[in-house]
Amino acid sequence: MLSQRQCLHFAEKGFVVYEHALSSKQTQRFHTEADILLNHVMDQNLDLARDLGCIIEPLACGYMDDLPADYRKSAQVFCKHRDLILDDGSSISEILFSEMARWSTQLLKCSTVYLLNEQYIIKPPASRADSSFRWHTDGEYLPAHEQQIKSVACWTALDDVDENNGGLTIQPLDGSGEHLVNVPAGSIVFLSNRVVHKSTANQSRRFRRAYMPQYSSESSSVGYTFPALMD
Repeated sequence: MLSQRQCLHFAEKGFVVYEHALSSKQTQRFHTEADILLNHVMDQNLDLARDLGCIIEPLACGYMDDLPADYRKSAQVFCKHRDLILDDGSSISEILFSEMARWSTQLLKCSTVYLLNEQYIIKPPASRADSSFRWHTDGEYLPAHEQQIKSVACWTALDDVDENNGGLTIQPLDGSGEHLVNVPAGSIVFLSNRVVHKSTANQSRRFRRAYMPQYSSESSSVGYTFPALMD
């Protein structure tokens, strides 16, 4: 569980950094899946930065065929298909619906949460301005009538991240000045839907991978309709 200090930092500033939140095995699980989906996108002759904005959604990128219509309404159906991307028997959904969901309930101060979205944010090598993200809040991407819904993004570094390969810069809610985030792989930056942030371009010679599920305090028309917390 997150500490009281971490939860207070999030409440005051709209973000909190949890270094090494995931184990090396969990981090590698996401890293492997990111590369599977990246290879799929490249096989489609898509430009990761210019065509996709550096974003790959696991179940919406075309990698999975014949998704049932109710996969957004049933946790059982979602998990069954979500865990087919990795072919080694390991599970992504068990992390989504355990640690990450529980941390999100703490930060949102609610008893349950809903999976709003999930995406890999992969910045190609030497992609410069094409892989930078402007100042924004995550809440602005919801429909206007749902932007009051509280949500938290679990921005998870799958590679070591700094300002040279796509690090985050955050404007804390308390006005305490811009905060540049440099973190090792396996760390999570929890971001409120109200906090303004951006990320730099990837000027390094390697891909920079991050994974970001988002959880909301109530269901949304653009999210999943089942609770994302399982015993």
